[in-house]
Amino acid sequence: MYDVVWPQYLAARGYGTLIIGLSVSLFALPILLLARAGGRLADRADRRKLVTAGLVIVAACAATYPFLQILAVILAVGTIEAVATVILEPSLFAVIGDSTPDAVRGRAMGIGGLYQFGGMAFGAAVLGSLYGVNTGLPFWCGCAVLLAGALVCAAWLPGRPPMSSHQPQPTAFQILEREQA
Repeated sequence: MYDVVWPQYLAARGYGTLIIGLSVSLFALPILLLARAGGRLADRADRRKLVTAGLVIVAACAATYPFLQILAVILAVGTIEAVATVILEPSLFAVIGDSTPDAVRGRAMGIGGLYQFGGMAFGAAVLGSLYGVNTGLPFWCGCAVLLAGALVCAAWLPGRPPMSSHQPQPTAFQILEREQA
């Protein structure tokens, strides 16, 4: 979404291409600096909580952007969003990896990446178009999708710390089967 909407959003607030480019670079900075820590956290904490919290924080950031005008505040919210992203993504991919048998782990990661980047492309097209209808609409629609994703993850992802690397975590469907039995 932000690849399409972000330049329009900042330009509408009177900021030029230099500020737009710098803001994208500033968003990447926490991700670069905290990527290792985010991965370490994904190895040690309850991934369901990490993914759910990450999605909720990113959704909250998206919901606030239409109301923001001051560049420093916009960049501060963007930094919070970047930190949430660096916690969210490794945790989500770790869940995929741990809940998939070794023989198909690469395929599962590829499908996860397909959904991630396919969703980004779809979001850019749809939400970018919505910006012309109402400047807040893409942010609020993005927020709604992220909150729906958070609800799904809170309900379906395994809810405990990861097991040892020698024993993959059961999938959400295996957990449901056990609970129903």
